[in-house]
Amino acid sequence: MGTLAALKAVNNFIDCAKNEKLVTCLISLDIKNAFNSIRWEDIINLLKMYKIPGKLLKLFRSFLNNRSVILEDGSKWNYNIGVPQGSSCGPILWLIVANEALKMFPEQSDTLVQAFADDFVILIKALASYKFSEISKNLISCFELWAGRFNLRFRENKTKYIMFKVRKNITPFPGIHLYGKRIGHTNELKYLGIIFDPNYSFMTHLQRVQEK
Repeated sequence: MGTLAALKAVNNFIDCAKNEKLVTCLISLDIKNAFNSIRWEDIINLLKMYKIPGKLLKLFRSFLNNRSVILEDGSKWNYNIGVPQGSSCGPILWLIVANEALKMFPEQSDTLVQAFADDFVILIKALASYKFSEISKNLISCFELWAGRFNLRFRENKTKYIMFKVRKNITPFPGIHLYGKRIGHTNELKYLGIIFDPNYSFMTHLQRVQEK
């Protein structure tokens, strides 16, 4: 999925909610050091699960073995974790891991879970904003389980949510929790280079562009 396709999916969901006179909540999940935290054995196990050819599996075993980088001071640093960045297959290996998260969410009319690289978003629509507290519980719990399985962790302080109103200001603000901590609400949320605002007018985005 390209950037435009990802943004179009978000736009279609929000437009559909507005047409149905529903409030929309967009939760942006921030992963700490996503590409640098994946265990190599987890990647190999996923490749086995997908039953890739034996020779290709052997190639990936070699690719994810005895890797090192040369630091600025000339010293050598060996590492055995993380998706090798800068390689053509690095993004694919990450997407295999990310797909394990997306598989947990069956397609539903009132929710949308989407990933673009390491940017995960959850969209929910409901008659009232207080309903987001309950609806989000299971969704975020699934993400927490996935993160724990693959040695990842979401940043509670950088995971935010924004709500898009239909006609009037939205009250109350729902309690949406990650690892038992309430995440912050924001009136400006940047996703794939676009700044979203509660009115879904993109005026904030245009102002930021003009300021540059």
